[in-house]
Amino acid sequence: MNAANRDPRAFDNPDALDIDRKIVRHLGCGYGVRACLGQNVARAELKTVLPKLFQRFPNPRLATPRKKCPRTSPAPTTAPASS
Repeated sequence: MNAANRDPRAFDNPDALDIDRKIVRHLGCGYGVRACLGQNVARAELKTVLPKLFQRFPNPRLATPRKKCPRTSPAPTTAPASS
């Protein structure tokens, strides 16, 4: 799951935030009978938590420059083989 929505085979420049990206093949909560049972809980939590978070911390920023943050491993491009 480390590569969620960042698969270079599916997305041009997968590490960039592109809110106008036209491709809609992405990992999400699903739809219809295949919908994630927890999506309504996640939605409710985000609607509650994010406004409070940004109210308390209106100008969040990294304490360390992004380029200095270690990345322990590259994002996988394929799912691991199951045993």
